[in-house]
Amino acid sequence: MSVTTVVSSKTVQKLKQIAKQYKRSLSITHTEALELAAKKAGFANWHQATQAKAVLLPAETALETGTIIGMDMKDGMDYFDSVTEDGTFIYDELIPMVCAESFRKMMRSGPDPDDELGRLPSETMTEDEFEEWFHTNLHDNMYFRLSEKVSVESLDQVLKLLDERSFWPAFYVWFQGKLYEFEKSYEDPIPVFGS
Repeated sequence: MSVTTVVSSKTVQKLKQIAKQYKRSLSITHTEALELAAKKAGFANWHQATQAKAVLLPAETALETGTIIGMDMKDGMDYFDSVTEDGTFIYDELIPMVCAESFRKMMRSGPDPDDELGRLPSETMTEDEFEEWFHTNLHDNMYFRLSEKVSVESLDQVLKLLDERSFWPAFYVWFQGKLYEFEKSYEDPIPVFGS
């Protein structure tokens, strides 16, 4: 069985900062410092660390400057072929890794849906309960990213592309770094915040 290690661009940046510290404190070359930082982080070498970043890069790019859609798992499964068949949208199982932070912020800032008083989750749940609720909600969706080959200039264009491929609307859309939540339809999207 093959295991693929995946790390974020932020992790690689941190390894570069650590390597700078090694270079100064140990009086070694930049290349030696990068190799040492990678090995201390559990990689065989620096090349392996950068390869691990490359796996996640399409999802990170889609979050920052492109488009990601999150659909209810059942809806996503029902329309998987029609959403992905022409290559406009690409199913990407790594997207929850890059969207988790903004998804968590959104869930923390909105009311607890089970609380009749509309209080924040911090007022109604323990941290463990919140984390369980967060993970369940994050993983109850299927995530697709808009192909880099498709050029769109507005959220409306993204929604039109999705509407042409799926009867069901997306619950969440990250467009150029901003998260939008949709209650029932594409009318009046609720901008949550930048990711």
